[in-house]
Amino acid sequence: MSNNKYPEFVPIEPNWNPNTITVQAGRPARVAGAPMNTPITLSSTYVHTTDLGYGRDGNQSWGALEEALDKLEGGIATTFSSGLAAATAITDLIVPGGTLLVPTGAYYGVKNIFARLEMHKRLIVRLIDVGNTDDTIAALKGADAVWMESVTNPTLVVADIAAIVNEAKKLNILAIVDSTFATPLRQRPLDFGADIVLQSVTKFLGGHSDLLLGAVICKSNAHAEFMVKHRQDFGAIPGGLDAFLALRGLEPLPCVLIALKPMP
Repeated sequence: MSNNKYPEFVPIEPNWNPNTITVQAGRPARVAGAPMNTPITLSSTYVHTTDLGYGRDGNQSWGALEEALDKLEGGIATTFSSGLAAATAITDLIVPGGTLLVPTGAYYGVKNIFARLEMHKRLIVRLIDVGNTDDTIAALKGADAVWMESVTNPTLVVADIAAIVNEAKKLNILAIVDSTFATPLRQRPLDFGADIVLQSVTKFLGGHSDLLLGAVICKSNAHAEFMVKHRQDFGAIPGGLDAFLALRGLEPLPCVLIALKPMP
């Protein structure tokens, strides 16, 4: 998350192409003799400041990755130790006993989280076919949150995020989008009005199958502050090396996505 915890980063111009942002965002401000890349920070304690004293408060390596995700998603990012840790933090935004709509084809890991919470009567879970826009909109009545996964893993169902979010906002329903398989270079759900985006950085964003890491990107400051506090309290923090590797993996992402396009 961009704030005064960390040294300044290279400024990103709002009109830059996202492909350029993946290469530039999260780099330290240009200072003579300073490194071009944010160094790996390996420390459990810091010389105390108001915002940074202990290892759960923050880390410059996380901060650099969060800066990049801020700029790519158009929100405020908080990184976690895994995609499931990030998903668990999001569920704590839903009122106890609240109703959550979940795609039938959602990632099995998050469905396991929801099943556990439902077993303990923490949530009521209703399954939806997120690829059927009319049915999903009809199911919104009485819900507290809708969890859209688009593109779904592994069934590759695509949701009409804009249409579903538009109706969810009318009913004051929290709109969450797991955008892992699309990445912010293919869609930015916050631009469609979603409240929260989940990224399993383990996958495309990390890109090298050498780390576990998740991120929650929020539209509102209140939700972002909740995520930071949740991470501090529950300790689901990423390692400095993992964050460094994820930022490195982010840089060639545009080339990977070009390579994945079907041949004409």
